[in-house]
Amino acid sequence: MPTPPMTSIEIVQALKRSSLPTVITEGQDDYMIFRKLEEKLSKEGSHEISLLPAGGKNVVLDVFRHRHDFSHVQTAFVVDKDLWLFSGVPAEYSNNQLILTEGYSIENDLYRDANLLRILDQLEQERFAEDCKSICQWFSFAVKSQLDGIQKRLDFHPNNLLCGPGQLTPDIMSGCGYTEPDDHLFTLIFSDYTKYLRGKTLIDLLVCHASYPGRAARHNRKALLEIASSRFGVHMNNIFLRLIDIFR
Repeated sequence: MPTPPMTSIEIVQALKRSSLPTVITEGQDDYMIFRKLEEKLSKEGSHEISLLPAGGKNVVLDVFRHRHDFSHVQTAFVVDKDLWLFSGVPAEYSNNQLILTEGYSIENDLYRDANLLRILDQLEQERFAEDCKSICQWFSFAVKSQLDGIQKRLDFHPNNLLCGPGQLTPDIMSGCGYTEPDDHLFTLIFSDYTKYLRGKTLIDLLVCHASYPGRAARHNRKALLEIASSRFGVHMNNIFLRLIDIFR
């Protein structure tokens, strides 16, 4: 049975007793990704770094707000921008110790650096694009709702959102009160979906098109993230350079 993630109170208490430079990240997927950054920091001759996955963005931010309780420890906090990508980052989180992704999430930055779409052939890419357009339409609606203060789920799996090539599932759409999205927001998201579409949804959609029965090579989510995290590109390198600055 997996060990439950630490609460923000437990993390703060642990850091009070620590002297090891620490990077606090959102969760277990981030731990797998940031292991590569940990290795790179070590090769650059930096201090030994501890990676501490928390139980989500809210936990990381709560620990960040209590950072003065463990000011003797060098710490960095890494979180996804999520909806801040659209609404802007609150002033209280504009701080050198807090590193935000360039895209919606760390998965977006990885996807963009590794150009993961190239694992699909031409026909698969065309089918992917058709599904991606429909999902971006739904996502634009959900984001606009959230920005207007109306809570909507953003974490549907593509298999739940789609009932056929490029076709949104009627039951899901009626259940969430779907309406045609704002044209400007849809254009923004679809024209640069690798940055603006929720990263986990994007990776899951890619897996759907890279793992169907009969495909010569079938990929899963964990394998794609491992491939991507081994290919340092501009976005992940920016995070690495921020960490170097913090722990220098």
